[in-house]
Amino acid sequence: MRQLHGALVAQSLHWSEAQDVPGWQRAMAAVHLEDEPILEPPLLERMAIAAAGASNGDYLLSGRLLSVLFWMLGAAPLHALARRHHGRVAAMAAMAFYLLSPFAVLASRSFQPVPLMVATMVAALWAIDRHDEAPGRRRLAEAALLSALAVFIKPGAGFFIVPAFAALAVTRRGARRGLLGADSLVFAAVTVVPSLSWSLHGILVSRSLKGSLSLALRFDLLSDEMFWNGWLTMVDKVLGLPLLAASLFGVALATARLRALLLGLWGGYLAFAFVFKYHVSTHDYYHLPLIPIAALSLLPIVERLTAAIPARAYAVAAACAFLPLWAAHRAIDVVPDPAPSLKRVEAVAAAIGHTPRVISVSDDYGLALAYYGGVSSVSWPSMGDLRLERIRGLPEVATSERLEKMLRERDAEYLVVLANDELAAQPDLQTEVARRAVLAEGNGYKVIDLRAGAR
Repeated sequence: MRQLHGALVAQSLHWSEAQDVPGWQRAMAAVHLEDEPILEPPLLERMAIAAAGASNGDYLLSGRLLSVLFWMLGAAPLHALARRHHGRVAAMAAMAFYLLSPFAVLASRSFQPVPLMVATMVAALWAIDRHDEAPGRRRLAEAALLSALAVFIKPGAGFFIVPAFAALAVTRRGARRGLLGADSLVFAAVTVVPSLSWSLHGILVSRSLKGSLSLALRFDLLSDEMFWNGWLTMVDKVLGLPLLAASLFGVALATARLRALLLGLWGGYLAFAFVFKYHVSTHDYYHLPLIPIAALSLLPIVERLTAAIPARAYAVAAACAFLPLWAAHRAIDVVPDPAPSLKRVEAVAAAIGHTPRVISVSDDYGLALAYYGGVSSVSWPSMGDLRLERIRGLPEVATSERLEKMLRERDAEYLVVLANDELAAQPDLQTEVARRAVLAEGNGYKVIDLRAGAR
């Protein structure tokens, strides 16, 4: 779902700026860009537009290929950083884990800024480690600029990069000089200011980040059992609890400089989780930075295994060779076939045309309908959205009142149902749908005509 957001933003930016597109595409692009909040600077979307020519205008495919490319490029600075602290075999194992762990295989193929952010973050950590070893203006500039880029791509990177720099600086120079020294202050300013400017604009001007800020301020979620269970479930999905335990044990075995770096990263991850409480308990990709952090944390364990029993090096190599098969198996199991969804969207677009006067009941906020069908819609809240409204402390709204408001604000003419399970979970909505005429119906979709009113 998140990657359809990126594809739709890229498509809409291109349609709004190109001179040779039909009028309906330009009109739909304007509506899509107004409806879809642009949460981060659309750097990846702009690159996807430039690369779309090689994928026959498929922004989703070009964006996914770019994510794969950037994730793979991130393996180089990870290997270089690991090599600075441990031997060749351990560094190769870290790189193999980063590239081939099952969740990394899946997440790195997603059109969203997180894979690019993580890869850039790893490059920034490599530059930070070099600066810490031999401080100088050039190395400080490299570290600060790479860090600023990572944080500008997605501000969450700052929760990992800044504590890592601070932990190394404190270990080298002591708490006061490490945190308040000129190098640290320059680094913090260069790293944070560009992203902070974007975030303030999103909170105060465009309001696209206002919802995220309100969730970050809900500290009562820390006492909610669903937060802790969800967080643990996401970590288990991304990393696995045994590997989490092994990674934390690896921190204890690390040398002083590597331990300082790792403590900064793990501490930053905890701060990140406590700020983005709702998202870390519900969104698995928010935990993608754990992949390189765990890869670095496991270095001391791999180093000891290969040093204590040299023959184990061959076992490590064999395990690395087996990882692609394991990853491919896990990936094939969870990649859905998009064909049925596309057929439903095409059927709906054929029935109602390219129009923004639509309310959609779907499991992707109407993104597939918009991207593939050229139909813009306002999304009816799912059961998860209704729960989020309660978390935010919003007053409960009756289904009939909500529908009338959406009809009025959107001037809606059609209600499109693409998620029958959501419709079944909301009996009051079912009642409202049953009171209106069906314009078109097929396998997995239903189009309700709102123009004639309720019966």
